[in-house]
Amino acid sequence: MPFRPTLSRRCPHDRKLTSFLSVVASLADSSSPSPSPPAGAVPVAPSPATYGALMSAYSRAGHPDVVIRLFRSLPFPPTTPLFTTLISFLAASGRHRDACDAFSSLLNSGLRPTTSAFTAMLKSHGAASLESVYRFFGTMAAAGCAPNATAYNCLIWMLCDSQRVEEAWGVLDCMLEGSIYPTVRSYTVILHGYYKQGRILEIE
Repeated sequence: MPFRPTLSRRCPHDRKLTSFLSVVASLADSSSPSPSPPAGAVPVAPSPATYGALMSAYSRAGHPDVVIRLFRSLPFPPTTPLFTTLISFLAASGRHRDACDAFSSLLNSGLRPTTSAFTAMLKSHGAASLESVYRFFGTMAAAGCAPNATAYNCLIWMLCDSQRVEEAWGVLDCMLEGSIYPTVRSYTVILHGYYKQGRILEIE
């Protein structure tokens, strides 16, 4: 189901203030498990930034339904960063189909996707074929988004997980040719790939 906000949904100001403050207080208390948040919590001053911050807070606290509710009840058109926050959360929580639906909604909205949005989607490709992932990189390039180290690390991990370590080394070469410097994770994933295949002594 596409993730489209319902622009007409509003809450009285006093209820917004009370619920928002209670949510902030509950999420800030890291010494106890996150309680169930108030059902109607929304930012006091609605803006993309405040909605993004609240969605991120609920995402960290592990409240998927609230994250989705906030996005669907946006009192303004969604922005690319808000789509990215939603996609990242859905991908990280294993809701890959929902992440794909949200990404499709982003592409159909007329908004320009960012590298961060594409990278968030890449993280939900865990069970996808490598060929589809390569096609996704092509879609990314066609949209004018250059892959960053995080995006390449996703591809390296998938290659190593499929025992295609030599191909992963090729991705590292592509990164360097594009002036994108591999991270510690880039090399750690490749080392783990060699270890899984019992080839750790082959590393020079």
